[in-house]
Amino acid sequence: MVANYYKLLYRLDGTERFLLWFTNGKDGVVTDSDGFVPSFATADEVCSFADCLDVGISDEAPILHDLDPVRNWLDDPRSDGVDCKAVLDAWNLFGDVARSVSRGAAFLKADEALGHVYDKLFRGNNIPVMTPEGETYKPVWTPAEVSELADLLQAGFELFRRVVLNTA
Repeated sequence: MVANYYKLLYRLDGTERFLLWFTNGKDGVVTDSDGFVPSFATADEVCSFADCLDVGISDEAPILHDLDPVRNWLDDPRSDGVDCKAVLDAWNLFGDVARSVSRGAAFLKADEALGHVYDKLFRGNNIPVMTPEGETYKPVWTPAEVSELADLLQAGFELFRRVVLNTA
């Protein structure tokens, strides 16, 4: 299957940067020859990187993956503070990074064990084609689920910070 490439925009610690994301039946991010994920300050830089790899990037405007609210939630993880969209975006990004690097196995194993939590987050996004008209789903979180979710996201942030390297 042919891969399609996209600019992935994220915000962490108040700074916006770009990764080169791909999908080809399995999603991931492009790594360098040392197995790290290069992160770029501008869209032009990520496009230049893609040019060096001889891959075309979609012209679609990137959607921001704002990791800061999730990072802030981890300072005081409570069931009433779970932002389903932000958390699901972070979880998916961390999974894509984990699948792309050799050091991602522990995150992926934890990810597999929390399918029931992922499903609640997904449903909590209330995607129109998945949610009956006039209805909304607001997940009710058990203390155990909040703890499991916080542990997974903490592991995701640790992996992300370890393998995503800012370019000049």
